[in-house]
Amino acid sequence: MKHLIILFVLFQFISCTISKSLNNEALSLSAIIENEEQTNNFEEQAHHPNWLITIASTKNKEMNQYDVQYKIDTYNTINDTLSYAVFSITSPVCLSYELATYWDKKQVDYLEIGQNCDHDLSIPKHSWKEYEFKTTTQIETITFTEYVHDSLVGEDGYMKDGYDFIEAVTKTDTLISSCFINKKGKIIIYKK
Repeated sequence: MKHLIILFVLFQFISCTISKSLNNEALSLSAIIENEEQTNNFEEQAHHPNWLITIASTKNKEMNQYDVQYKIDTYNTINDTLSYAVFSITSPVCLSYELATYWDKKQVDYLEIGQNCDHDLSIPKHSWKEYEFKTTTQIETITFTEYVHDSLVGEDGYMKDGYDFIEAVTKTDTLISSCFINKKGKIIIYKK
């Protein structure tokens, strides 16, 4: 009987030790995850000024209710008072990029410079826009429009029955535009 009591006490001790060890590991894992999230926030703050992070956070809170993420993609200063940022805007169906200029931390102008959305294959045309910085203040945007031949489009404006956009022969047109940020922060667009 004495051996059974000792075994029972020993079993209880081991169970408590294992339980405490698992709890400590769980706490350690949550501490690591929390520390990693804080590190990512600190890294973002190191790359972007606090006032811009505040703007992005405010926009993100507004758009989050619509399942849209608003994040700083690029930030650059042109001089002591003029700067710009490119924001990525992600929704369940689209990814867009917006260029915003700031004069002394106040927004002056903005322009959508990139967009790519899911395509409804019943629509005979699909467009998307890409961008590239040519210099610090000059951005080139290319709008691509892919479309099928008119013979595949029904009277209702959609693909004719039995035809599929993916399987159809398509053509792609491109429109190249450039814009630049002037000395006052305005975005000036010109087409090539």
